[in-house]
Amino acid sequence: MRIDCHAHAAPAEYTAALEEKAGAKFRRQSLWNEKERLESMDQGQIDWQVLTFPAQRLYDRPELSVTLARVLNDGIAAICRKHPDRFIGFCTLPLQRGTEALGELERAVHLIDFGKGLLKFRLVERAPSDVRQDSDSA
Repeated sequence: MRIDCHAHAAPAEYTAALEEKAGAKFRRQSLWNEKERLESMDQGQIDWQVLTFPAQRLYDRPELSVTLARVLNDGIAAICRKHPDRFIGFCTLPLQRGTEALGELERAVHLIDFGKGLLKFRLVERAPSDVRQDSDSA
């Protein structure tokens, strides 16, 4: 069995929300084309892909991070439900919003059926050693 553990996906719902809410512009509508992805996996004899979020844009606007994480997680969960024999997804958490990140992890695991979470983040304008908490998580 071959598993691709580094497969980026950004469903169209996510890129649309990012364009609408943050004014981002994309060359492609999304980083997800189901037909192309499945064909590519078949050509490469890949049985499974672990879908993750490709970039750190989610954390550049902390005020939008919760909404965008929800849209992204819902989109990746929908892909995994449609093809449970080909894809596994990691949820993305809005770690700059500590309390909301815990809520999104709970929602992702229990309500949209992610069994795992990916802690992938960048602390904007802070060194990795800076352990200060945002006001919402204190």
